Amino acid sequence: MENRDNTPNYESDAWHTISELEELLSGLVAALQEDSDVDKRIDNFRFKIGQAAEMVGREPQTIRDCEREGKLPKADLDDHGRRRGYTLAQVNQMRRYFKTTPWRKDGDPPAIVAVQNLKGGVAKTTLACHAAQFFALKGYRTLLVDCDAQGSSTSLFGYNPDFDISGQETVYPYLIGDGKDSLHYAVRKTHFDQLHLIPANLELQSVENAFMGLDSRERLEAFYRLRHGLTELSSSYDIVLLDPPPSANLMMVSVVMAANAVAIPVEPENICLSSTSSFLVILRDMIEASERWGQPLSYSFAKFIFTKVRPTIRRGGEEVDTSQSVLRKAVAEALGHRVFEHALLSSAEFDTATSEFRTIFEHVGHKSKTYQRCFNNLTAVLGELESHIRASWPSHETRLREQGRG
Repeated sequence: MENRDNTPNYESDAWHTISELEELLSGLVAALQEDSDVDKRIDNFRFKIGQAAEMVGREPQTIRDCEREGKLPKADLDDHGRRRGYTLAQVNQMRRYFKTTPWRKDGDPPAIVAVQNLKGGVAKTTLACHAAQFFALKGYRTLLVDCDAQGSSTSLFGYNPDFDISGQETVYPYLIGDGKDSLHYAVRKTHFDQLHLIPANLELQSVENAFMGLDSRERLEAFYRLRHGLTELSSSYDIVLLDPPPSANLMMVSVVMAANAVAIPVEPENICLSSTSSFLVILRDMIEASERWGQPLSYSFAKFIFTKVRPTIRRGGEEVDTSQSVLRKAVAEALGHRVFEHALLSSAEFDTATSEFRTIFEHVGHKSKTYQRCFNNLTAVLGELESHIRASWPSHETRLREQGRG
């Protein structure tokens, strides 16, 4: 229904009902994010000298000596004169001083990793966000690109996509050619040193309409726009992580074209495997099309990561077969090295962290056995991802040969 001036007249019961729900829920989400207080979290997120020494690759006494000699700033003190510990920025300063940064060398291509699957609910965003923070903690220069209109990754970094982010601050204007000649405008710092974010919000949904309005030549150029933008932008980073939408749309195509590696989270369930098979068909078709268009793609790796895996059940000291374990074994036998050795186990710790708009790495306070198991498993999975990325760098292969392991 329209008014006489042809403007829409939204007065139906359905419109009022949904509008009221949206307003109430958005207000609640905003309040919850304020309670999470990113600045307070990061202020409490510090490392003791033993932890810092391990991260830097030096002995604690070496750090103390450098502080005493004025070569490194001393750790902050609390009101009682006790060391508060080191921030990540201070740890990275130590890495630069001791020349122990893990940065890629000249000639090593930046890793642009798409964490992607068509199936939702497979811990895609969980993996992308935790991987970004894991690499930042390791000292890598890292960029996380939220390509999903839901903005879940953006939310975990303390932003409310509906209130804090405008469409002009996402990849949207660049993708549609709206006067942006690079992606630098969209990059913002996060509360993790050396970890930057390109945020997302609902306006990314409009990319579909914008692309559909283009002629065939313009649409082809648009498909590769993200690739060109990230190729330029990635020169300042070691690792770029892409968190795309869990759907077969034009944004997904852009991500496929932009990535040079793919990590595919898969829940060991028949329905998820079937959906993943469909995703691979689409991915293969996109690669074939790209070659026909004279833009061949190359992935340093494309591997499955099993996620949301239930803990092993044992009876009488022996492992009991479950539907998940049987399926995992079958996939591992069929795909071999194309599956990560480590699987991401299901844990209530992820639910707790998400409810508090934080990650596992941002936990402060007492660490229960459940938390420690989750942390150890998570870092094992992400450590394997790190190994695959480093294996794609020629300097890493040279280093292995020098050590007699190549």
